[in-house]
Amino acid sequence: MILRDPLALHLAIRRVLRVWICIVSLLAWPLAQAAWPSASSVPLQVLADPQGKESIESVSATARLRDFKPVQGSFAGGFSRSVYWFRADIAAPEKAAQVLPTVLLEVRPTYLDDVRFYLPDPLRPGQYLEHRHGDRRPFAERTVATRTLVQPLNFEDAAPRTIYVRLQTTSSAIFSLQAWRPGDFLVATSAEYALLGILIGGYLFALIINLPGTWRRQDPLGVYFIAYVLAGLMVLVFVQGLGGQFLLPHVPEWADHLVPISSTLVTLLATAFYRLALGVNHWNPWANGVYLGIMALGCLSLPAPLLGYYDLVAQWLFASILLMLVVGSWRCMQLWRQEAPDARLLLVAHLVTLVGTVPTVLALLGWVSGDFLVVYFYQAGILGSVLAVQITLRRRNQRLHSMLLLSQQEEQRARAVAQEQQAVAEQRRRFIDMITHELKTPLSVIRMRLGLQEPSQSVQRHARDAVKDMDAVIDRIAQLGRLEDGRAQVRLEACELRNAVQECLASQAEWLLRCQGDWPADAEPRVQSDPVLLRTVLSNLIDNACKYSPPGSLIRLEVREQALNGQPGWRLRISNAMGIAGRPDPEQLFQKYYRSAGARQHVGSGLGLHVVRHLCLSMGAQLNHEPSDKDITFTLWQPR
Repeated sequence: MILRDPLALHLAIRRVLRVWICIVSLLAWPLAQAAWPSASSVPLQVLADPQGKESIESVSATARLRDFKPVQGSFAGGFSRSVYWFRADIAAPEKAAQVLPTVLLEVRPTYLDDVRFYLPDPLRPGQYLEHRHGDRRPFAERTVATRTLVQPLNFEDAAPRTIYVRLQTTSSAIFSLQAWRPGDFLVATSAEYALLGILIGGYLFALIINLPGTWRRQDPLGVYFIAYVLAGLMVLVFVQGLGGQFLLPHVPEWADHLVPISSTLVTLLATAFYRLALGVNHWNPWANGVYLGIMALGCLSLPAPLLGYYDLVAQWLFASILLMLVVGSWRCMQLWRQEAPDARLLLVAHLVTLVGTVPTVLALLGWVSGDFLVVYFYQAGILGSVLAVQITLRRRNQRLHSMLLLSQQEEQRARAVAQEQQAVAEQRRRFIDMITHELKTPLSVIRMRLGLQEPSQSVQRHARDAVKDMDAVIDRIAQLGRLEDGRAQVRLEACELRNAVQECLASQAEWLLRCQGDWPADAEPRVQSDPVLLRTVLSNLIDNACKYSPPGSLIRLEVREQALNGQPGWRLRISNAMGIAGRPDPEQLFQKYYRSAGARQHVGSGLGLHVVRHLCLSMGAQLNHEPSDKDITFTLWQPR
């Protein structure tokens, strides 16, 4: 049964993945703590070679020792085309600790283009043997088959060895050198691969959870999120060297290019996703310009690795990431204060990404020590952001489902209204039939009387009765008209505008959920109006806003004090997003029976605004429409 039902199969996969994630998360950290040995950090000295003209003979000369500067922690040279030479003294291992006195020298990060080790030549004292490494070399040429750059170093005696390393890269010149015992390196590498597998599983989990729903709903936000997750997975795979080892071992140039391309993609897609998720395009033109600028910079940076100018744009690109996260966090806090849905989770996503990104970006720019852990911070920040956004999207999908149910209820309500209108039309038909029937018979009697030259008394009596009957029918119709015209009797008194609005909202649950008020904090709006007619006007305006706005969108109510023609008063501004009805014609908006072509999809008579405006005039108020390309806005001014 499960295989025949795609939804049941999807739910089953989600349950299995959740259980798997929980088990792996509980076991991964204790296992890593117990079995992950540490390496010996190698102190470095660095010599910058801006022109790249130095050789091992020149830098290893005794007179050049004073040109090397000590490195505090790991080296971070930023985005530069300079060549860097490193000098390090490697102590011999304890012979009792291993059979072969061999040390494995590991270079981090994995994406460095050209790394050359110069080890002492045992057959030629004072000379050095060159060993080339780098992610642009085929994986099969690596001395040690692992994702990182590893160089073995043999010791024939207990004397320390002085080595040199030449670094040249088109990416950020971060360099860290660690010395491992072979056994410890094997255990740590295995644990590290397991950790990377968990991280990849987290990304795949987010993809599997969101793909079916996004495909079914064609949700733009979901599409951006899936693309963001894929870009984060690319960063993890290629920055950690897994792409060069497993995916593109024979084309290392492409594996090398995909490191900056994936980093650029994750910046571009994260910016596009958060711009849509936070509604930045509707929030602030300056902030929207920042996001659009970052996206444009990301698009321009995509071909940079292939054209050879990535180092020129990368520093601006990575600095823009921090700017985007700061602006996004500010927007999230604003939405939080406005009690917007999921603002707290989006803020968590931004802060997690910010905490992981700040040390990474500062190291990539060469401003702080380039410890290799910053790469993990960056990717952990992306994964944390993905998980927080995943929860946000899940809650959003639940709200969309609730809105779908609400729209179905609205459809049923509209169907009921249509049936009621049919009943009214039926009553109108019966009314016309009644008039026709009531007037036709008396008219036939009168016509007969007029056709006789000498009518009898009986005919005269029937004619008089017919006139009476016609008079009675006309009198009844006139009485009905007078009753309808007499209901709008104006009785002005002091009214609390806030109470009138709240009473209207309380009468409809949908209005109460969708309307968002902005009231003055230092005054209570009091107006001179008829309380019954005022509620009638407010109900009509709010109902129109709810009816003709997109389902689930907010209706904004803004109250401000404003004088009109020297008379003090209060202005109520009711604004809603434009729905399928489109913009109304401001010249015909208040005319009787006017309805736009798009509005005919909703139930209505075309009399509401016409009646409401006349009620406002009878109360001394004014109702106006403010034309706009985006919103539908009405302003109601009431004298104080």
